[in-house]
Amino acid sequence: MKQIIIGIDPGSHYLGLAVVSSKGDFIYSETIRVSSKLSETERLSYIKNRIQSFLRQILYSSQFGFYKISNVLYEDPHAQNSLVAKILSQVIGVVATKIYEETGVEAKPVSSIKARANLGLRKNANKDEVRKKILEIIKKNEKSNNLSQHEIDAIAIALVGVGKNGNTS
Repeated sequence: MKQIIIGIDPGSHYLGLAVVSSKGDFIYSETIRVSSKLSETERLSYIKNRIQSFLRQILYSSQFGFYKISNVLYEDPHAQNSLVAKILSQVIGVVATKIYEETGVEAKPVSSIKARANLGLRKNANKDEVRKKILEIIKKNEKSNNLSQHEIDAIAIALVGVGKNGNTS
């Protein structure tokens, strides 16, 4: 069974998810889009249900092969205000709890600075620089042209779990 790493770019309206192999090969990514018309509780419930579907698709679908999660990493939020920090904390709590319930793997935070450094970029690299580097790493394919910024960020976070020579860290 192949080992995989899941990367998460948390958000209450857009949540990026990415899957890479333990050798750093890009496998899959998606963005969960959540309607702003939903209440906070409805948003969290929707995110929880979508995470469950994502995990079942990745872990049990013959479309992807069968995988075992070795690591789950999420971008440590750097919210500018306490309301945003509260909302992101709730999203991370729901996502981390659902992943743990389904897989027994605990999600761990990763700073965006660490993710950029892991890509060989400077700590204040902009989104375009991160996108360019990720597209180089994942070897552009048909899907890579349509990756959202949330997916790009999730891929960057997932790659932190891959060491220089394909060893997980």
